[in-house]
Amino acid sequence: GYHRSGQFEMFDALVARLRTGDTHSHLELDKIVMLNAASRGDATLALAMADLVAQDPASIPAVVQTLCKMGRADYAMALVSLDKLPDNNITANIRLELAISDAKVAINPSELPKATLAMIDRGFTPSFRLARNVVSAIWTLGGHGMAIRAYNQLLAAGVPKSTNMMLLGLKLHAHSSEPEAMIGIFDELRKQLAATDFHTLRVPTRAISALVMTLIEKRDVDAAQQAFDFLLTLPIPKTDLPFTPLLRYYINHRMPDRLSTLLGRLVQHDIPLNAAGIDCCCNYFAASVGATDFANFLRYLDRLQTLDRVSDSLFTLFFTTSAAEYRVVDFEWALDALIKLNRPKATWRAIVDQLGKNDPRILSTMVHAAVRLSTDKLEMARMLLLSSIKSEWRAVVADAVLTALHEHKAAVSSRIYQLALSAVVATWNRVQRLAASDSKITKEFLASVLDRNLESAIAAGIGPQVICHALLVISLTAPTGVSRCLEIMQTMDPRERRVQHYGAAARGCKRFKLIAGINAVREEMLRNSVAPTARLLNNFMACYATAAPQSMSYMEEVVTRPGQQDAATDSESLEPLALSNNEADDDALFANLSGIRLHQVALERVMSVWNEFARQGLTPTHETYTLMLQALSNARKFTQGERLISELLDSGLGHNQDTVYQWIRLRMLRGDIKGALCLFRAIGNTERCEQLARNSSLYRGLQKVSLEPKHFAIFIHRYLSSEEPDKAMRFFCAMHELGFRGQPWIYSLMLNTLANADRRDLFVETMKRMAASKIPLSNEVMRVVREYSQTSGLTRGSDPRKHW
Repeated sequence: GYHRSGQFEMFDALVARLRTGDTHSHLELDKIVMLNAASRGDATLALAMADLVAQDPASIPAVVQTLCKMGRADYAMALVSLDKLPDNNITANIRLELAISDAKVAINPSELPKATLAMIDRGFTPSFRLARNVVSAIWTLGGHGMAIRAYNQLLAAGVPKSTNMMLLGLKLHAHSSEPEAMIGIFDELRKQLAATDFHTLRVPTRAISALVMTLIEKRDVDAAQQAFDFLLTLPIPKTDLPFTPLLRYYINHRMPDRLSTLLGRLVQHDIPLNAAGIDCCCNYFAASVGATDFANFLRYLDRLQTLDRVSDSLFTLFFTTSAAEYRVVDFEWALDALIKLNRPKATWRAIVDQLGKNDPRILSTMVHAAVRLSTDKLEMARMLLLSSIKSEWRAVVADAVLTALHEHKAAVSSRIYQLALSAVVATWNRVQRLAASDSKITKEFLASVLDRNLESAIAAGIGPQVICHALLVISLTAPTGVSRCLEIMQTMDPRERRVQHYGAAARGCKRFKLIAGINAVREEMLRNSVAPTARLLNNFMACYATAAPQSMSYMEEVVTRPGQQDAATDSESLEPLALSNNEADDDALFANLSGIRLHQVALERVMSVWNEFARQGLTPTHETYTLMLQALSNARKFTQGERLISELLDSGLGHNQDTVYQWIRLRMLRGDIKGALCLFRAIGNTERCEQLARNSSLYRGLQKVSLEPKHFAIFIHRYLSSEEPDKAMRFFCAMHELGFRGQPWIYSLMLNTLANADRRDLFVETMKRMAASKIPLSNEVMRVVREYSQTSGLTRGSDPRKHW
């Protein structure tokens, strides 16, 4: 009993008690010890016991069987002298046992059925076990087809159709090209099993599942149901029952009554479903029945302790279904059961991704409820945040986690805040790169999450880098974000404020052109004795320089003709200019001014920041000089702009693409188109730069600068605005011949101008260039092409895509 039940410690103790004080060998005890040692892999003890047991001729079959199972058929052949045994059925079965394990048979398995048939011809009968083992060995060694032929030969030769033999026949034919042969075998097996009383029975699960499917296909579903009902009466493990094919059939053929009856039998007999059956039923409940029955089915699985077989996708499906039907109780029960299953992070990751794709609101509800239902709320929050760290819905998870923790007044750690706010910032960066229609999450929502949680996160002790990124998101999302950033910084310990925090606020001022915001940031830095960096001062300058409408934009151009420039304006020196006394009203001041006066006021502000570089001991960068050139050009300070180019070169920085662009722009605004062309032709041209450098040192280093699309775009715009489309076309073609692609406005402006001038030849050439460069068609380009094609006969149809 201990041996069969695997209670080996009790087995050893009892054997030791029996051996105590008794030096004689007991055959039955030695035989059991041999069998036990073989099952436990103790080859040394098993072989020693085999030597003792083999002394009894009646026990030789058990010895041979044990040694063959251990893979020691060679030892059995050496131990047992078959020639000395009587020529009877027992000896014939021993020879067959050894033949099955013989190495020669492994090389040529066709010899095994021959040996078995020869044994039968001599009038001997193989045991039920050996007959089955012969077919199994041939299946393993010789393949499926040879095993079926051996099975049929043995039955035809008179080998008894034992239960195990017919079960093997089912298994064989389940993998054959003629599975319908299983039906005849099952009919015979059914009669035999009905007349036999078994305590336990093991059936090949895949074979009886294939049998049911074959019955459905070759007979009808009623025959398959009867086979299932018969199998239900047998003493086999309930998990082996082939209910999945029937479930699928009833679901696919919309037979709800039969499905209910089958499920009722499963529930009545407490039959646990396998993963395939669970998947079938759950999908059916979600699609056809509803959340209530779906929840009851999950409760049934929970009662049988098989809820862990429900896949992640099915839990997701249930949450979606129950939320859509407002089944809050069922939703929370399933969520609580899922939490108790202690699923890994991969489960929550899959649920988060799928729920987010279906409906982010359901995802938020699930996360909020998961935190609320957990006994360790902080651990569940951490699990959810880590599981969603690579998900596009991580910000939704972070918001719901923080909301739930705050509602339950949990002491949120800095680690939780760090994970949550980092998730929101990362999502904001992703949304920033996408088109507005490509994201279900808005930047305003993300900024509001940071706004609501940043102060408490700072109090919890999150790192300065996360604070900086969060402030940057808040300031860049809405014009009111800058003032909010300053309010949040007021709550911080002055010793923890960094210049990067003020830089984040300044970036928002730069984006929304908030002059008053820049002034407020500068005042706060002065009040808290925070020294600026060159990058921060550049942001200040960019805000002032771009606050006024820019000349040479693609929609507007202010061109001063040669000889018409304002000499008095251009003669002013680059002396430091004082700020006006009413900086708080700078936004209103910029709104009320226009024209050259507006650009002059903007230049004053830029100059004030320029002077800060010297006061703070900072070195201007390329961006600094670019912004100064832009402001000087806007204010018509052309001479000072040329002088600034000299300062740029003297500083050791040299030219780059941006400073050269602003220099070309300056000359165009001055009306010096020849000077602008001279600059353009010198870019990247060593020989021309050397010629120009003989007359002016300003041109030195231009050969190191490479052309960019914006250098072409400024000339294209200039010539289109002055109604010189042929010259614009030359720059347009040159740009594409170098492999450059312009901004979308260049193409719409080009086509629109050519259409208004009715330059059909240039219009068609522009379209060809765009097609060759695979330029995407914007709505504006499509509008221009469609309107011009209708009026000029450019295309045969109304759809310009056909011509394209």
